[in-house]
Amino acid sequence: MVVWADPDPTGTRTHNLYWSDGAFNYALIAERSAEEILTLGRSLVCAA
Repeated sequence: MVVWADPDPTGTRTHNLYWSDGAFNYALIAERSAEEILTLGRSLVCAA
């Protein structure tokens, strides 16, 4: 699931990516576009 977070006090909004492998829950939070965060997440999951 990808969500766009509310702005923090400095105005920064992050995209947050959450997934589970059935045993653990993971989160990737970055100030990047939705496409970039999905690409980062895929590289982490597929590299494992």
